Amino acid sequence: INGIDIGHGNNSVVSSNIAIGTDVLQNNTTAGTNTAIGFEVLKFNTIGYSNTATGFRALQNNITGNSNSAFGYYTLQDLSAGNYNVGIGSLSGNDLTTGSFNTFLGYSAQTTKADCQYSTAIGYFATITKDSQLVLGNAASEVFIPGELEVDGDINFTGTLYQNDVAFSGGVKDADEDTYITADN
Repeated sequence: INGIDIGHGNNSVVSSNIAIGTDVLQNNTTAGTNTAIGFEVLKFNTIGYSNTATGFRALQNNITGNSNSAFGYYTLQDLSAGNYNVGIGSLSGNDLTTGSFNTFLGYSAQTTKADCQYSTAIGYFATITKDSQLVLGNAASEVFIPGELEVDGDINFTGTLYQNDVAFSGGVKDADEDTYITADN
């Protein structure tokens, strides 16, 4: 068997594709090694290969994108040409259209940048706004990191810095560990 086609639609199953559901891989022409399970999953795919999608309209608008993984209701739905993206959770990554190398984990983890590259959104409504960005949660979330946090680069924040739930007013040592830097210097 070269491929599996189960369901209703104009599925063109070639080169080891698996198509299970209604209108899955409906416009596929030469693409292979895709797995599409659900309703209108990878519906508009023509030459995109090695995609895996399950759920209602997951990766529905993909045409040429390769090696994407979408699991959930409307997940990565509008992606048409991006590669190596992962969406797990209903509505995750559904605003991405041409971006590549992104990860969306959680209900409606998303982006405001349709061509975003190399970014990750984790959590309920976590929203990516630029390339090479990691977003944990949303504005209502509190991020907790047990243990130590090491940062190799700049720290940029708005708001108040707290230490043990008290607004921090002391200083920190500079890189040479010999001078305290305070708000006054």
